[in-house]
Amino acid sequence: FEASPSGPMDFPGVPLSSLFHDTISVWDAQSIARLSPDLGRHMTFVTDTMGKRSQIAQGLKAQITTLAKVRFSDHRMFMHVSGGKVNGFIKVGRKKLFIRNEYSQMHEIDPLCVLDFYVHESCQRMGIGH
Repeated sequence: FEASPSGPMDFPGVPLSSLFHDTISVWDAQSIARLSPDLGRHMTFVTDTMGKRSQIAQGLKAQITTLAKVRFSDHRMFMHVSGGKVNGFIKVGRKKLFIRNEYSQMHEIDPLCVLDFYVHESCQRMGIGH
């Protein structure tokens, strides 16, 4: 598969309507595991392409989001799809963090965090991230 040169979020040959039934679709380990092998390959391509775009947009050395990383974690990924195009995603999950209390003592917390996100450049500042 290749992303279309005419529109980076176009995925010719990928049955987006079979993968994404709503404008915003939620993906986690269980929903990914239920995909047929064929749809799993398509979803891997879409997710890994979006993750690569996130890496480039943020100037990171390594890609943070792949379908395999979502599948083998407790993370959740929300994909925004409309007009036959994938517009963006956000990935959330728990992350161990250390904070200081008012007495300067360190405490470990496990909050729900935004782990990665990407909105295609052609869709930015249009309200998709709200």
